Amino acid sequence: MPEVVFLDIDGTLLPRSLEQWFVPYLIQEGLMRPAKAVVLYCRSLLSASTRSWFDLKLRYLAGIHLATVEQWAKECWEKVVKGRLFPGIAPLVQELQHRGVRIVILSGAPTFLAAPLARHLGIAELVCAEPALVDGVLTGSLARPHPRGVRKVTAARQWLQEQKLLPAQAGAIADHWDDRFLLSFVGWPVVVRPGLRLALLAHRRSWIVIKNPYSDQETEKILRQAFSRGKSNYGEG
Repeated sequence: MPEVVFLDIDGTLLPRSLEQWFVPYLIQEGLMRPAKAVVLYCRSLLSASTRSWFDLKLRYLAGIHLATVEQWAKECWEKVVKGRLFPGIAPLVQELQHRGVRIVILSGAPTFLAAPLARHLGIAELVCAEPALVDGVLTGSLARPHPRGVRKVTAARQWLQEQKLLPAQAGAIADHWDDRFLLSFVGWPVVVRPGLRLALLAHRRSWIVIKNPYSDQETEKILRQAFSRGKSNYGEG
């Protein structure tokens, strides 16, 4: 059993990204004009030629105080997102916690959107997309590199070094092809509802695969695999 598990959010705990619910929520509640959201989001995409659009992904919230955005995120979680958690993944996370495994959310989702979910699952440690602030107001950019792809490995490695842990003592639960770097880095990789490329990679490397995150019947099987897999097998691939 790993000492710590890095947990993705979008596509892993939820069928869609948090922002795919958050932006429509803002528009539906009249908290943001549709034209503003569309224009600012398109501007961020057009900026991709000179700067990664992930660095501008929060441009639609530029000029808004963080406390206000956090309140919107909390309301969106309660009204829209909370009931959408995969029934088969949340129990797995909670059982791992019960067995003494530390859970760290490692996600490209903005911190203010991930926080309500983390509180719901009793997770205290988050490494997410951190918004840049000036006097408590969002600038529309990120304060540090977006944790996606190989950058997740960088973030995970730094966290493990600070905790004096080895990659072989860590696990990861994720779903996206970009997460293959993180899954290859840790000793206990778990893949959720993978696409074809990731499914093939998982099969080649004997990673644990959750095919149906809507069912909790796979949880016990996965935990048995976790306990039966010796530390000598950790870090393969």
